[in-house]
Amino acid sequence: MNGVFVPLPAAEATDQDVYAALVTVVEEIGQDSSLVRRVLADGYVTEDEVIEAEREIDQTIASAVALKAAIRAKVAKPSLLTSARVLA
Repeated sequence: MNGVFVPLPAAEATDQDVYAALVTVVEEIGQDSSLVRRVLADGYVTEDEVIEAEREIDQTIASAVALKAAIRAKVAKPSLLTSARVLA
């Protein structure tokens, strides 16, 4: 069967989605800060500590990207009603 794939539009994020993503990023930044302080505390940084820090920071970056997507999804979509107002 032949056809054309048309992706469904992305669901609009709710305010709660945005706040949840923001809280996640803030919590992870706090955890990353604690980890970095712990790694630097003894003045000797091991390869394992660097790998752990990189993994945690990469997770925070992924969470920040999710926050960016959630806030982007809040952009008002033009509707027929608002389009009609612009034309009037």
